[in-house]
Amino acid sequence: MSRPLILLITLLLPLSRLWAQATADTIPAVQDSVQILEILNADKQGFKKLDSLTSLQLLVGHVQVRQGTTLFFCDSAVFNQTTRILEAFGHVHINDNDSIHAYGQYLQYFTRTKMAYLKKKVRLTDGKSNLFAEDMSYDISQKIGEYLNMGRLEKGQTLLTSEEATYFADVK
Repeated sequence: MSRPLILLITLLLPLSRLWAQATADTIPAVQDSVQILEILNADKQGFKKLDSLTSLQLLVGHVQVRQGTTLFFCDSAVFNQTTRILEAFGHVHINDNDSIHAYGQYLQYFTRTKMAYLKKKVRLTDGKSNLFAEDMSYDISQKIGEYLNMGRLEKGQTLLTSEEATYFADVK
C-alpha cells in the first residue's frame, strides 16, 4: 500500500466516529435500493450495535420519519439498518400522501416492500370511511388495507362488521 493512501485512511478513520454522534437534525437519510428513509425529527436518538451485522438506530420523543410521500409519526422507534425494518411504538400515525391515514399503538414497517403492520386500536381512514380492527396490514404501494381477525367499517350512518375485510383506497 502506498504511503499517501495509508495517511489518507488514517486521517479519515477518526471522522467515522464523529458521524455516529450527529444530532437528529443532521442525521443523514438512510439509503435503500427502493427509496430513502429520512429521519425528520426525534427528541433523542442513539445507535446500538448488536453484533457485527446488526445496527439499530433508536429514536425517542416526537419521532417523525418519511419515505417518499409517506410520513410516520410515533412516540419512539427502532430502525434496524440491516433488515430495513422500522418498529414504532405509541401514538403511531401513518400519513400516506395526505389521502390515507392509519393509526395504532404499534407498527412494524418493512421499508423495502412498503408493508405496514399495525396493532392495538388500529384505524384506517380516507376522511370519509373508517376501518377499525385490533391488527391490520396496509400496503402503502398498492394502497390496500386488510384485517383478518374481526373489525368494522363505518361510513356516515352505515356500520358493517366482519371477521375479515380488504379496503382498496383507490375505489374507497
